[in-house]
Amino acid sequence: MEKLNSKSYFSKEVHRYLDPVMEGLMRDSRNQEWLQHAGQKGGSTMFVLTNAMYATDKQGNTLELAVFITDLTWKEQTKLSHSLNSFQLKLLTDETFREYLKGIK
Repeated sequence: MEKLNSKSYFSKEVHRYLDPVMEGLMRDSRNQEWLQHAGQKGGSTMFVLTNAMYATDKQGNTLELAVFITDLTWKEQTKLSHSLNSFQLKLLTDETFREYLKGIK
């Protein structure tokens, strides 16, 4: 994710094809107001939830996150998949929340 987020690892030609697949978030004008770029790709089954994302805001702050959760009940998978977007947004926009998460052991 860090390599994708840096925009310097892959050539511009590669990003020409990769960005439309990964950066669907940037089609929303509200995201364009505060993000330079952001992308994600996820997948899930009834018992597994995966998501990998990256973002760089207009101030140059970067964030990469990968989530891999398995052995979920149907109820857990449903709840997590419905709250993942809110979690990611809070992680991107709330420094206090990020610091709190860093302190969890």
